[in-house]
Amino acid sequence: MMIREFGRNFTLTWMIALHGMRSQTICRNIAKGEPTTDRGRSDRVLVGNPRAVMNSTVSDTKRPTPHQAAIRIRKAKHGDAAAIKSLLYESFLEYERAYTPEAFHITTPEKREIESRIKHWKVWVALHANVIVGTVSAHPEGQTLHIRSMAVRPSMRGRGIGKLLLQRVEKFASANAYKRLVLNTTPFLASAIRLYERFGFRATGSERDWFGTTIRLMAKQVIQTD
Repeated sequence: MMIREFGRNFTLTWMIALHGMRSQTICRNIAKGEPTTDRGRSDRVLVGNPRAVMNSTVSDTKRPTPHQAAIRIRKAKHGDAAAIKSLLYESFLEYERAYTPEAFHITTPEKREIESRIKHWKVWVALHANVIVGTVSAHPEGQTLHIRSMAVRPSMRGRGIGKLLLQRVEKFASANAYKRLVLNTTPFLASAIRLYERFGFRATGSERDWFGTTIRLMAKQVIQTD
């Protein structure tokens, strides 16, 4: 019995000592910045700084980090009409009660009307991860370029997409010798009005009834480029 008890105690003492030696080795390697393998638990590599050790995972595979795809602006194509129709409806839906039914219907045109605009006007779309998330249209009125149907998908607002669309319109206007940009907006589109003002648009003082909804005219002079 005494021999067995001695054997068990010796084995326990040896295991504790071995664990202590392994722990000391790991700590020394961590302090030196050397990789250490803890085979007592798994074959994962512990990289030499305490925070890295705490945050290490069993797999060496890095988790993909969220990637913000770039916003791309291009001219609309005939096949974009359905997506533009859906985008305009989604963008203005929260304001539907502020419009009269007639004004809201014109603000959110049907696919056929958008196809006609793509053919006869200038229409641009903003893409994020190859999905249309913004749009703007424009048509000439003499030396003035009239901006229509400016919209950004609600989930993508606050990322500068509206500004990019306006910049594209202004670039086109400048390159084609238009002298002024104009647009009509409604008093309840406060966020859009702030965007237009930051971009240099100013209220002209012109206000009129548009199918029962009040609209105000804003304008900006186009700076000509050589």
